[in-house]
Amino acid sequence: MKNEYDYSGMVSFDFTDQLYDDTDIVNDNYVNNNNWISCTCSDLLHDGGCLILFLDENGTVFAQKITH
Repeated sequence: MKNEYDYSGMVSFDFTDQLYDDTDIVNDNYVNNNNWISCTCSDLLHDGGCLILFLDENGTVFAQKITH
């Protein structure tokens, strides 16, 4: 996350079966079984946004949501 998003703070993990509205799919090659992990940054990004990443059961980051 440091290299891709310039973020090195705390991250919380949770299981989810759906994506938020306006979530960007960044990788079409993922396990689409609605059994995912969401990773939410505890602190704001350097530009003031909040980052949420979605991973499939293989650990592939396939979606992101950045709020501003």
